[in-house]
Amino acid sequence: MSKVYLFGVGFDEKLVLRSVLRLGVKPGETVLLIYSITTSGEFEKAKVENALKNLRRILSDAGVNVAEIEIPAMNLPSDVNAIVKELKGRQPEIVVASLGSGMRYVAFVILYSCILYRDLLNKKARIYIHTAREDGLYDVTLSLNVLKIFLGSRELEALCVFNELGGSIARDELVKKLTVTLNVRQTPAYKLLNRMEEHGLIATNDNRVELTSLGKSIAVVKCGSD
Repeated sequence: MSKVYLFGVGFDEKLVLRSVLRLGVKPGETVLLIYSITTSGEFEKAKVENALKNLRRILSDAGVNVAEIEIPAMNLPSDVNAIVKELKGRQPEIVVASLGSGMRYVAFVILYSCILYRDLLNKKARIYIHTAREDGLYDVTLSLNVLKIFLGSRELEALCVFNELGGSIARDELVKKLTVTLNVRQTPAYKLLNRMEEHGLIATNDNRVELTSLGKSIAVVKCGSD
């Protein structure tokens, strides 16, 4: 079965290499190195770039396929989309995400991207999460089957409708659009919006509705837009 490993990269390549050894990454397997240097100072950038350089050399010498994903770490939908697009192109059946190195934010984006990839694009994919103590004394790898996106087809369709409209839109105008596009009456359309707001997918302000970061990130993956 095809397998891909995801690692966040920070200032120290040793944390990644330790996880690579713990996970038993084999020659011929693929590792995705995910990092961000957008908001770092020159000193921090140099440390991340040096860590990437060392990882690239060591892993390539070991026969491991290495790919890199730089994310801005400034916009959740864009950051998630960059990782999910890479997974979509490779279509791995097993994804192992190691969260023991790199930015905490990057670790969160990796975790969330894996969930979206499995639940929206490849339901047969098996996702595993690996994490460890910083001193390396203990590590654990667990299946991610316990975390799933519980959204119905109507919610997902509505996200795509909203995403096409862009920006914010008057609630009544959005309801009219949903009744036509989803072929439902006004009452179910209003109830649908209420459920989406309860799930944190949309937010209403002064009777205008807009997608939250959560809703936008799901729409980017599900609806194929960015």
